[in-house]
Amino acid sequence: MTRQLLVAGIEFIAALALVALGVWCWNLGLVTTYFDSPVAGTPGYWDTHYSGAWITGTFVALTVAGLVVLDAARRVVAGRSPAAVGAGAAEHGGVE
Repeated sequence: MTRQLLVAGIEFIAALALVALGVWCWNLGLVTTYFDSPVAGTPGYWDTHYSGAWITGTFVALTVAGLVVLDAARRVVAGRSPAAVGAGAAEHGGVE
C-alpha cells in the first residue's frame, strides 16, 4: 500500500467524523418548544429556534468534509495514474 492511499483512507475517515460533527452541531442548533394556548379551547403551537452559531458550525464541518473527500479522491486517482505506476516500478527496480 502506498503512502498516498494510506493518507486517502485516513482522509475518508476524517470526512466521516466531520459529517458526524455536522449532524451533532445541527441537532444542537435546533430547539423546538411547545406552547399551550392562553385561551381555553384553542390549539397551542410549536416554535423552533435556530441557533446561528451551531448552524454555522454545521456548514463549516460539512464544507471541510467535502474538501477532504475531494483531496482523498485526488490522491487515489493520482496513485493509480500511469505516471505514478511507472514511478513506483522505477522505485522498486522495475519489479512489482
